[in-house]
Amino acid sequence: MKHQIIFFVFQVFIGINLFSQTVDVVSGLEGTGRILYYEDELYFSQYEGNEISKINITKPNPVIIQVLGGLETPNGILLNGTDLYFADSETKSIYKIEITNSNPIPTLVVSGLGHPVGLLLNNNDLYISDVLDNIIYKININDSNPSLEIIASNLLSPNEMVLSDSYLYIAEYDANRIVKINITEPSPIPIEVVGNLEGPTSFFLYNNDLYISEYTGGRISKIDITEASPVAEEVLTNLDGPTGLIIIGNALYIAEFDSGKIIKTILDILTVPDNLKISPLILFPNPSSEFIQIYGIYESQKYSIMDVFGKRVIHGSISENRKINIQSLSSGVYFLKINEGKTIKFRKI
Repeated sequence: MKHQIIFFVFQVFIGINLFSQTVDVVSGLEGTGRILYYEDELYFSQYEGNEISKINITKPNPVIIQVLGGLETPNGILLNGTDLYFADSETKSIYKIEITNSNPIPTLVVSGLGHPVGLLLNNNDLYISDVLDNIIYKININDSNPSLEIIASNLLSPNEMVLSDSYLYIAEYDANRIVKINITEPSPIPIEVVGNLEGPTSFFLYNNDLYISEYTGGRISKIDITEASPVAEEVLTNLDGPTGLIIIGNALYIAEFDSGKIIKTILDILTVPDNLKISPLILFPNPSSEFIQIYGIYESQKYSIMDVFGKRVIHGSISENRKINIQSLSSGVYFLKINEGKTIKFRKI
């Protein structure tokens, strides 16, 4: 695969130890890149298939459904509400569609790029990595006619990006390394975080651990970004051109570009604290529009609610017969974690 055909990953949120066994979720794809999750469905770009597709992962034998066809090498994708943004490398542009529309029509967001690959949204700022121009650009998605602003240049095939505090981490495919820049600085200088990788294309951040997809190395590795000189540690090996990744519940989904598959491996979720093992925890009502309640808690416990990208949206303490107000949440899938242990999936409607 040429270095221009690169993809990315997502931020996730569950402590894990991977089992070595993987299973096929779907096959027969043509150059799968990034994966997104929305209401039981995986959305993914098919770079060589020239389309954006989806599957329902609750089905035992998911069927590939075309979301949008007739594209020219679609690359990075991201969701902002129900707006799906995607990079089309051949037309050198970024577009968006409304995924709740059965026949979505692409709307041009910005053009004039070289070969756009990675997309990252921070509030209203859309960051775009360009492997031909070797630049990270930024636009304001609220502008009717957004202009490209150069954030960092002189990179070597920049791919996926992830943001932690004020630092933007960037995978440099041709340099075989991860660098970071401080986006609050007017002219940020890239700082090497870790080198000696093999074709880093994608990654996700969990707490302080940055999990990295190494395309040419055929593996997933990770580093601790708080360390002064982090060393990459292997997490999963013997993969066939890994690109996009996402964790949903206790499963890690991986896009393999070369095999034309999406595979998954089951994760070893953190154990439940002893004081929560008295009885099973039950979340109800599920789905819900106003509040949720947990049956099986007999003393005060800390909780966090996270969205599918690992962002904490609500946190606090809960005890027996107490309710959690979720009216402020947008409709979608969320995860409730009790005392950094038991994790329960629920839906806000």
